[in-house]
Amino acid sequence: MRSDTPISALARRRTFVCAIAMTGSKRLGFSTVALLAVRPDGPVSLNSAPHSALLRTAMSGIFHRQLAEYADYHRDQRNCLMHIIGNPILFVAAVLPLSLMSVTVFGVQTSAAPLLVIPALILWIAWDVGLGLAIVSAAIPLLLIAAIIANHVSVAAVWVITALLTAIGWALQIVGHQFFEQRRPALLDNPIHMLISPMYLFAKLFVALGFRRDLAALLQKSSA
Repeated sequence: MRSDTPISALARRRTFVCAIAMTGSKRLGFSTVALLAVRPDGPVSLNSAPHSALLRTAMSGIFHRQLAEYADYHRDQRNCLMHIIGNPILFVAAVLPLSLMSVTVFGVQTSAAPLLVIPALILWIAWDVGLGLAIVSAAIPLLLIAAIIANHVSVAAVWVITALLTAIGWALQIVGHQFFEQRRPALLDNPIHMLISPMYLFAKLFVALGFRRDLAALLQKSSA
């Protein structure tokens, strides 16, 4: 039996590594990373591509897959309208109690609300810069609204308003899915869809305005 040359053995080992990378990454939603590890002339080391490029591709792959799955749960235009109204209400409800907590960062006094929202904003930008920045622009006035409410009403009133906003926001989500979409909310099957929801709405807006044609195909399952 002929033994493999060192070069062919190395090639097979690299092929095996790439195959494992593809299998694992598909489960996480970024199978495109594996494509970077394979060239037309044969397998190459996963370390041959810059880490920053691999990371960007991985984040983009995760977002694209999750966006396509989320679109499948939102085909009805009326359900999308419920989300357009309900999502900002739920955002304010989430940050309103945090606006009561005063913190000082680098000598600047602020509330805990923006500090705890920043990680989510960073994640949205990492998934897609354009959509992430659009969410940032929408989050700023909503944070200001929450701060104004917290500064002008009592603590008890803040919790009452929070409870009312939460009830209204979730009622809109339930109505949209139960009566219009006739399908359970996406986040019940995949909690990460809670973070995809605002990106989906802005993606639909950008596509409707003639921007981001690269996302149009991902949204084709939705009502738009």
